Amino acid sequence: MVAAVAVLLAACGADPGGGEDADRWRTDYVSASRAMSLWNLVAVSADEGWAVAMEHNAESTVYTLLHRDGADWQNAPMPPALRWEGGAEISELAASGPDNVWLFGRLAADEIARDPQQGAMRWDGQRWIRMAADFTVREAVAVAPDDVWALDASTPEPVAHHWDGARWDATALPADHLDSLAASGQDDVWASGQAGGQPAIAHFDGQRWQPMEVPEFPLAEGETARISDIVSVSRDEAWAFGAVTATATTAGPDQSYTAFALRWNGEAWQKQPDAFDNSEKQTPPNSALLATGDGAGGFVLASAFGTEQHRTREGARRVIRDPEPVAGRTDEITEVDRRQHVELHDLQLVPGTREIWGVGAVGVSPLPPGEQYTRGVVVSYSADR
Repeated sequence: MVAAVAVLLAACGADPGGGEDADRWRTDYVSASRAMSLWNLVAVSADEGWAVAMEHNAESTVYTLLHRDGADWQNAPMPPALRWEGGAEISELAASGPDNVWLFGRLAADEIARDPQQGAMRWDGQRWIRMAADFTVREAVAVAPDDVWALDASTPEPVAHHWDGARWDATALPADHLDSLAASGQDDVWASGQAGGQPAIAHFDGQRWQPMEVPEFPLAEGETARISDIVSVSRDEAWAFGAVTATATTAGPDQSYTAFALRWNGEAWQKQPDAFDNSEKQTPPNSALLATGDGAGGFVLASAFGTEQHRTREGARRVIRDPEPVAGRTDEITEVDRRQHVELHDLQLVPGTREIWGVGAVGVSPLPPGEQYTRGVVVSYSADR
């Protein structure tokens, strides 16, 4: 697993530079393990957040829960239902505040359940409480303690489950496949993905889900257009990001890849061809786009292999460079370590601020077997510049 992540880190290689139009991530946490990556993140206040880390070894995958309550990220105590030794597998985090944090996945056997099973844990500000959720979660968004939406990853057709404070209700959604959720309130929830090879977006207005009219893209044989992330700024503004790519059966060394952005203006979804740098250097092939708001109507965009970008509400674009290198396999930063690249897996705007947190891993590739490493990181960026 370490080698696989290291291969992914190779795609961007060296720091792209930048000058006065470039900013840099700041590293706030580095894992002690050299075989770890962070995958999920929620920011619940200006100085509190949660993240999920996975450490890979030859025998198993060990899950660790990180908690920031103040200035530093620390390992959090794991309740019995979250212990990897009992078969727990954490898949998704969602939160609406410090006292409403949800964690979904396969939970371990504990004093409540005899065997590992799909479920959820809810943090009420003081402790983790085991909750029923007998479905596999692809993505979730928490609006309030009695208002949580989760996309089902185990059904052939898109299904959204809604928690009303007492139970989960399932609703079929109008699309072929949905990957992402976003919400600005109880009557403004978005789901996005694809339908019929074209981008698809559905909206919940507080009463029901409806398919939205979305611009289509010209496609060559074997190509599909799909949204990978959606950001809700307000009822009158949202952004969706995706790409036109070749399918697995037709993909080849010359396959095309074109990332795109769509914007909701309160009345319609429209293409935004100049929303971000769409060059191969910034959004290379096969890199799903991640996004979050910047707290002032703009957004920060990342791709697994690419360089992160910040677009302000006014349309100014800034490259966000990799953070300063950290020590890799030793306790000191080597020349090899200076070739590090950060691969981000999740982005979150910190509530009430202009700060963005990101989680992922840093590493260098290619490296000879036995010299490879990936260190889990939490990074931050201030959009208030």
